[in-house]
Amino acid sequence: MPKIVKHGSTSILGTLVASAMLLSSAIASDSLDTLVLGGQSVTPSRIADAPMEGWQEVMLPSGEIFYTDPEQRYVIVGTLYENAEDRLINVTEVVRRKVRIAALAVAKDSAVTYQASDEIAEITVFTDPSCPYCEMLHGDIDAINAAGITVNYLPFPRMGLNHPIAHLLAEIWCSEDPQAALNTAFNPGLAVQNDAQAWERCRAAVEQGYVLGHEFGVQGTPAMVLPNGEVGEGYIPVEDLVQIVTTSE
Repeated sequence: MPKIVKHGSTSILGTLVASAMLLSSAIASDSLDTLVLGGQSVTPSRIADAPMEGWQEVMLPSGEIFYTDPEQRYVIVGTLYENAEDRLINVTEVVRRKVRIAALAVAKDSAVTYQASDEIAEITVFTDPSCPYCEMLHGDIDAINAAGITVNYLPFPRMGLNHPIAHLLAEIWCSEDPQAALNTAFNPGLAVQNDAQAWERCRAAVEQGYVLGHEFGVQGTPAMVLPNGEVGEGYIPVEDLVQIVTTSE
């Protein structure tokens, strides 16, 4: 069984286990083996060879990554860097970005997409109609599309799945014209409707966005995933967004 190497505090282990168990039941594990961390069983969402020979790289459903030795006796929690000739390379973040890109390719089918006519890049935005900065960003949607950036929206009710906003997002995603419904939702005077039927029909899409956002480390909205898999939060003016998207590696 894996054992955590102590280094100053047990809070790292507690956070790792808690975050793993929070989402473990909501994300498919592909039948990977269950690991025991600190006496509690967790099921990884991904296991791969680590850069260190013989070691394994383990990703939990929460998005946390750690590294374990061949006997799974010791666990290294934290960011792994490669000491290259000219710089330090954040190996852990490189892995996270690849995983995000792969996950978004699957989630794209459930996105509300605003397509650029002359696309130069594509981004994904986790959004919430009750978020003022989401409203600001959506106010720029025509200019963003005109600049060649396609926007794929995924629902992320920042106050949780039990909040009325989650039900509103289900209504939007279930509507005949999700784009028009989302445009309307960003009008401040919109009344939130608790449509139980819409929730039952489209709760899976809202839950998927919510879980995926947490897996990506999203804590606030709007949260934006760039073409390279990098995640950022907050409103970005169109000019800055174009520069960031076109220069990201």
